[in-house]
Parts: sequence; structure tokens; C-alpha cells
Amino acid sequence: MNYRRRLVNAVPSDSLKVADLADHRIVIWGYGTEGKAAARLLLEHATPVELTIVVDAEQPPAADLDLADIEVRSARDVDFGLVDAIVKSPGVSPYHGQLAVVAARYSIPVTGGTALWFAETNGDRTIAVTGSKGKSTTSTLIAHLLSSVGHPATLAGNVGRPLLDVLDEDLRDLRDLRDLHSGQQTVGWYVVETSSFQTAEVRNSPEIGVLTALFPEHLDWHESVDRYYADKCNLFSHRDGIRVAVNADNANVADRLGAISGARPYGTDSGLHALASAICCGDGTVLLDTAGSALRGRHNVINLCGALTAIEAAGVDLAANIDALNEAVQAFRPLSHRLEPVGELSGRLVIDDSLSTAPEAAVAALAAFGDRPIGIIVGGHDRGLDYTSLAQALAARTAPTWVCGVPMSGERIVPLIERVLRDRGVDPTLVQVRAFDDFDDAVGHAANVVPDGGVILLSPAAPSFGRFANYAERGRHFRELLGFGML
Repeated sequence: MNYRRRLVNAVPSDSLKVADLADHRIVIWGYGTEGKAAARLLLEHATPVELTIVVDAEQPPAADLDLADIEVRSARDVDFGLVDAIVKSPGVSPYHGQLAVVAARYSIPVTGGTALWFAETNGDRTIAVTGSKGKSTTSTLIAHLLSSVGHPATLAGNVGRPLLDVLDEDLRDLRDLRDLHSGQQTVGWYVVETSSFQTAEVRNSPEIGVLTALFPEHLDWHESVDRYYADKCNLFSHRDGIRVAVNADNANVADRLGAISGARPYGTDSGLHALASAICCGDGTVLLDTAGSALRGRHNVINLCGALTAIEAAGVDLAANIDALNEAVQAFRPLSHRLEPVGELSGRLVIDDSLSTAPEAAVAALAAFGDRPIGIIVGGHDRGLDYTSLAQALAARTAPTWVCGVPMSGERIVPLIERVLRDRGVDPTLVQVRAFDDFDDAVGHAANVVPDGGVILLSPAAPSFGRFANYAERGRHFRELLGFGML
């Protein structure tokens, strides 16, 4: 039987559900966390005729013990003429590389874990958060605030529980999904953090969306800035009546306000916005006091504005619940490796902001500590991003600053910063810049030069790939170098 023809004729490839994959030959492309979760999900709920994990590597890794019955193959070793559908991992781009070639040549339907979630649930009772930065903090705040006012919330996606694991659990309890689709809405809210890799693949939208920021990232995956922005906003393009909290304080988001259906601006005086140590409504009245909270920096207070705008869109009366919300904000703690205070070292505050993977994130980190002396470690995997904004922020500093560049992008960032400092006539003893061949030496230098009352700040403005497996490993190593373990 021609399984693929039966599959394609039965349902559009961008609306595939788990049950549609039953009795077919399925390839899972990618062997990371989501690829393994997809394998477990399909084995449990789809009973495919054949399930194969494919990787781009020439030498595929051995299968895990819990996936012992599944082969892991290099793409070159698979007969794609016999494959009915592909479930791809987020890091695999559909625009180029082996997957793009194979899918086009053989006309194979391609889906992914996030697309399966939205196809299965229609995005009902889902608040989905995306943006270039601020996604994790905003998502966590939304779930935290909803729970504080008695609304059950499941945090999932790239923060919280893996989305496919949540889908697996819900498919085991079909009553919940029937209630969800029948409009009885007994399952609470799902708060889902989504990357641009994931928003690109969905053809259903959530009830409520949040767009935290837009600036160039992941251009190697999306191939252009315009496509990256379009893939982000695709999350909001497939539902009538969607409500979307949008950060109008971000220029690139503000430029797209008119094109986003159901937009509810925040971050400027047209909606909830940050003013000194408070959050104000559009009419200027104070809604909530943020003094004393652990949310450092104006950008994090704006993230809180987004979270509040989202829960209001979900039906929460902010004024009626203000006492509970105030308590929840004061109890909130920063997420690991996101402007996270590690401790004090001889009177210097140590901050782990290892998740800072773009120049705008490092700019926000510098602003969070005002005029305190700062030793900042910058650099990592070089994606060719423009670091002019970071150089300009450093040139505007009025307190002693030490910039420690580390491989690989540090080799490009340091000369740029030096040139901007010279052009602006900045005192070279006020902002000192130095490139290091080793991450450890850079951290040691910052620890030696930052004075009492200053800040030792890891905010690399670049991904960790290279020496470190991920941002978490980089952050842990930073802490260990300074004598701290994980909190």
C-alpha cells in the first residue's frame, strides 16, 4: 500500500496529529531531547510501522537503552522513498541542509513537536510566549502569577516541562482533551515558551500570545532577518480572536503592531509600563510596586508588564487580585543563568547571565546595575552578529568598566569596542578592554580588577558552543571559578 499517499490525502501535512502517523513509516530527524521525546510519544500513541531516528552526522550515536528497538542512522543510510512522514527536531532547519533536500525531493510531509501540540489541542487554553529575549522569564512569570490567583497553570516548552511529555500525558487522559475541545475548559492553562525554530512550524495559534522582543538572531537557521521575524510572528497568524501581548517598547515589535491581530501593547504608556520602581497603567495610575523584588533591570520589569497583560487577557482581574499579585512578584526569583545573583566575593556582586546570547541582552545586563563598577565577560560562538549596540552602551558608561573578551567572538568584539571608544573620546582608563585566549583567564582578571561594591558579570552576548556544551555548563563553570556552586 502507498502509505504516504494515504497520509497526504487524509490530512494536510501541516495539520498532522499523532494518530495520523499510526501505521506509517516515520523518521524522527534529530537525536536531542525533543527527538527522544518524540520517539517515546510515537511508540506509545501512534504504533508506527517503522520508526527510525536520523541524524546529520556521518557516525550516528548508539541508541539509548530506552530506545533500544529504534535504529539511529545517518541520513545517507535511509531510503527516503519508503518514508511516509518526518518529525523534525527544532534545531533542524527546513530551509537548507539535508532535511530540506530530502523533503523536497520525495515530497515527504514534515512536522515537529510544537506543531503536533498545536494540531492536537488547537492551541486552546494555551498561552504561548516567543521573542528574541525574555521568553523564559515572561513564561515563568505568567505561570507563577496565574497560580497565585487560583488558576492552574502548566509551564512547558523550552522552560518547564518538555512539551511532548505534556502531550504524552494528556493523550493518556483523553477526557481532558475532550473537555478542552468541547469548551468545558477543565484543564487550566498551558504556558508554553516557544523558540523561532518552533514558531516557524505551527499552523495553529494559541488563545493568547506574547511577543517579548525582536532583534536579529539565528540567521544561520532562518537565512534572513525578515524570515526570522516572520517565523516568530507566524505563531499569531492562525486564529480568529487571538489576544497578543506585544512589547511596544521594542522598536522592531512596535513596527509590526499593525500586522498582529489582537495586539495588546505593553512597555509604553499605551498599556502597562515600567516607571521607576512601579508598574503603571495606560492612564498613569500605579498598579503594582516592584521595589524590593528580585527582578533586576528595566527589561525584567517590562517582562512583568507582559506577563500581567497576558493574564489579564486570560480573564484575570488585575485590580481585584492586586494583593495576591504583589505577594507573587515579591516571592519570584530569577531563573538560573538569567541575571542570577550568585553571591558576593570580597564585596563584589557576582552575576551569572550566561543565557545572554545576543548583544541586546548584554546591553540590558549593563543597564541593570547602573553606575556600579563592572567587569563583564563577553564572547563565545560567533554567529556574525552586529555588536555595535554593545560597544555604544559601553562607551556611555560613567563608572569604571573592564571588558574581558573571550574566544571566539571576543576576537571580533574587542576591536569594535576599542574603535567605538576611541571615536567617542572615552577615557581609556574608564573603560578598559582586553582580549583573552582563555575563558578562565578572563574571569580571573575580572575578579582581580573589580573593586569593592562592583559587579563581576558574565553576560557573554554570544552562544556557548565550542568549549561549553550549552549556556548552563558555561554558567556553572563561571561560578566554580569564583568559588561558588549552584544555588
